[in-house]
Amino acid sequence: MADALTHYHRYCTSPCDEITPGQYVKPLFYSDYRERHVGHSDLLLYTPTSWAGRAIARYTGGPGYNFSHVEAALWWHDTGRLMCVGYQEGVGGAARPLSQILEDCNGHVHVYGVETNLAQLTCLREHLVGDLGKEYKWSSIILNILNIAVLSRYIIPEALMLSLVKQASSSTGAGICSQHIARSFRICSYPLVDKQDALVTPNDIAQSALTRYKCTLVLN
Repeated sequence: MADALTHYHRYCTSPCDEITPGQYVKPLFYSDYRERHVGHSDLLLYTPTSWAGRAIARYTGGPGYNFSHVEAALWWHDTGRLMCVGYQEGVGGAARPLSQILEDCNGHVHVYGVETNLAQLTCLREHLVGDLGKEYKWSSIILNILNIAVLSRYIIPEALMLSLVKQASSSTGAGICSQHIARSFRICSYPLVDKQDALVTPNDIAQSALTRYKCTLVLN
């Protein structure tokens, strides 16, 4: 049987040797990850597979950072199912089996670990799951675009922009993928990024000093 690296280069639609600058890819079969390597608060960062994802990754990342989506990996109650929990455009907040996600995103899901204590883990599960079932917040996408666009700084008063960002970040329901993750960790006294929740991007989370790359998942 071919090893995980061979599978990665064979089946990933856009394989690369470096996930981030200086960090070489470490492919791992999903079955091995599920059986032996799942962390208590793992995050799943996605490299893009569509033009929209590539645009998000390009305009929200630093040099060499290419992530367009983020979710969390959680064991689902007592069912023994490993799930992705998070917000996705067109879906909103939902939980989906990680194995099914990989059928469409094989080689594009990268696991980042976060060290948390028991109290933080209990809190994270409560908020990561408790915030599901709400709408995808397109207004936060617009705020991110306006925050990045140079011309908007000359059109929208700074005080108004700050007010809009603060209002969006204080929301306890709905959101976009990175806002949901950032909000859950912040509420649990573990802020991943020094930034208003509504403006946090997947690339911000990848570059956080509190996250570390573990592996890239491939199906065998």
